[in-house]
Amino acid sequence: MKQVHFDLVGNDALKEYLCSSVQNGKTAHAYIVEGKPGTGKKTLVKQLLQALSCESENAPCGRCGNCLKIGSGVCVDIYTVKTAEGKSEITVDLIRDIISGMMMTPNDLDFKAYIIEEADKMNQNAQNALLKVLEEPPTDIYFFLITENAARLLPTVRSRAMILRTQTLTDKQIMTVMARRGIPDNEKSREAAKAARGSAGEAIRIYEGDAEVGRQRAVCAELISLLCSGRGTKSDFVMAHHKYFKKPEDSAAVYELLLFAVRDCAVARKTSDSELSYFQSEDEAEEMMAAISDKAALALSAVISEYLYMYEVPTNHAMTMTEFSSRLWDAHLL
Repeated sequence: MKQVHFDLVGNDALKEYLCSSVQNGKTAHAYIVEGKPGTGKKTLVKQLLQALSCESENAPCGRCGNCLKIGSGVCVDIYTVKTAEGKSEITVDLIRDIISGMMMTPNDLDFKAYIIEEADKMNQNAQNALLKVLEEPPTDIYFFLITENAARLLPTVRSRAMILRTQTLTDKQIMTVMARRGIPDNEKSREAAKAARGSAGEAIRIYEGDAEVGRQRAVCAELISLLCSGRGTKSDFVMAHHKYFKKPEDSAAVYELLLFAVRDCAVARKTSDSELSYFQSEDEAEEMMAAISDKAALALSAVISEYLYMYEVPTNHAMTMTEFSSRLWDAHLL
């Protein structure tokens, strides 16, 4: 039997329930994921999808092809629906568009998944259109309706889906999430965690003005420029690693940002109203999008994910930086 473990901070009872559901083959076809912003709703959905499709017996492994595609946001069988730019609601036309493509066979996975962000913004006609599919769902299709308040959805929609409620996090749990993003444990980060009232996402936003985070973003921007401007060389790229990354934690923080940048390019290429994690706008991501192919984005994600998985293992840091910077350079040329 596949063993499932979610690497998600907090929400222990919810994680235990979902792990058991996957292991026993008893997942629902539709979930409403409810909770405050920054409490792990999207991460929970991502890890559930990884667990369902993981090629390893210990899932999600984070390293197989399916896990990497889902983690980096480039899996073609996972569709995200949200309000169009300048619109205040999700219309029935958007829902009909996704319904029309549901009968097509999946490409990468054994299933397709539809994630509707801010699902409570579906107007009544859109919810009624979705309801027809929820009542008689096609085989091997999952629906995830993400919302801050499930009560805003029609009772008929709520009755056709399993409701998962994420809980607010403790200050200690928020600090754990922030550490994974490369944010140090100091007075400023602890103050941000306390001010966030249970939301890791809000704590990170509060902390964003810190000088260390600014330095990390500046280093990441230089690496992106070397990769994508056409002016850098492999030697320049390797030397930049040795210049900026004196300790493993320095490189891990920047690699996290670089992974977000690669993901942004892959997502922005698929949809014009994508929610970006690193870049402020699609115009800002344009140079990287032009320089990095889909194949290169997947290869870069794999190399970065591998490093983030093993960077705490004792190694010769200088040799490790040379190896991974060389592999990243080669990957971006694919």
